[in-house]
Amino acid sequence: MKGQIMSITVRYILLQCFFWCLYAFPWSFTAVYLSRCGISNTGIGLVTGVSSVLSVILQPALISVTVKYKCINFKNVLAFSAVIFIIFGAVMLFNKTPEVTLVSFLVVSTLSASVPSVISIICMEYINSGIPVNFGLARGLGSISYAVLVFVTGKMVSTLGADVLVPVYIFFSAAWLIVVIIMKMPESNMKKKDNKITVRELFRENKEFLPFLAASVLLFMSHFMINGFLIKKITDVGGNSFHLGVSLFISAAVELPVMSCIVLIIRRFGIKNIIVICSVFFVLKTIVLLFADDVSAVYVSQFMQFGAFAIYTPASVYYVNMTLKEKYRATGQAMTGAATLGIGSALGNITGGAVIDNYDINTMLWFALVFAGAGCGILLVQKILHKNFSIGKAVLRTYRR
Repeated sequence: MKGQIMSITVRYILLQCFFWCLYAFPWSFTAVYLSRCGISNTGIGLVTGVSSVLSVILQPALISVTVKYKCINFKNVLAFSAVIFIIFGAVMLFNKTPEVTLVSFLVVSTLSASVPSVISIICMEYINSGIPVNFGLARGLGSISYAVLVFVTGKMVSTLGADVLVPVYIFFSAAWLIVVIIMKMPESNMKKKDNKITVRELFRENKEFLPFLAASVLLFMSHFMINGFLIKKITDVGGNSFHLGVSLFISAAVELPVMSCIVLIIRRFGIKNIIVICSVFFVLKTIVLLFADDVSAVYVSQFMQFGAFAIYTPASVYYVNMTLKEKYRATGQAMTGAATLGIGSALGNITGGAVIDNYDINTMLWFALVFAGAGCGILLVQKILHKNFSIGKAVLRTYRR
């Protein structure tokens, strides 16, 4: 049994690692590759914004179809996605015209932004079926793989040019497909019950979930504004692209140990407390970056990622699995992914770019601070109200006695 658990865990780790390596192509090298193919800055911004919006629609659709039809499972969805990645990668490899590249890039970026929810659900299905796969460890190693891939590929691009990006992307897409094929997926309990639910019913039965989603959108707007335009702040304090690479490596490096211990952290502090604490770190991280006057202060801000994105990402997955009833979990995971990687990403990048174009980087960081503060405020108010409500019920029960 231990050998089986280890085998499943290793394969799930590979699933995460190879996915985040292929994810780097459409989301970290967007401007580099599309500029090489003759696409304007307007076109590049359009691809990023549209793909983020489309992923908001696609994520719940993928989950809904998987849960609804018995002939489709999560493994089928991932395998189909991998095939699509490879096909459109091949199209970009052999046809570099701007029109074809733009459409192909839009497809792979939209799909790659939609798949993480499915990958998260698979891990929760393992856990719910009694197989203790460490989601935090797998996700943390995925972050490290992403950081290393971006660093190494960046060096390759500087030496060989942007044309090297597509072959690297195809290689990791193929590797990811192989891992998907050899994985043994857990039997989903979601198909055993009546899952014909509406979004209104989900929110009515889980009153804390809508504020959680709203806060997630705001927190990730702040996160993507900072990540997307971090180079602007670094150059503003006298740094360059080398310091950007160091900053990104720091933020990725601190994710692994924290994500690996996420189960222990949740047991110690409680999932709802963890979500609130993370939101406070989003605010603190933004404040440090806003008032940074040298590169070392930027490094400190990036180090504080350990308490913000590094914990919030896996904690949000556990939050949905632990607080929602079984029949709502798949939809809840999809909606969380849409709120963070979809709406949060789209609004964060669009707002950040617009503010910088009209003002400057520090003004943008003030906006990021407002968004992070609003998200933190929602979670704090919800926590306080829930606590008071629980105390009120206890007092009422005592009075009735």
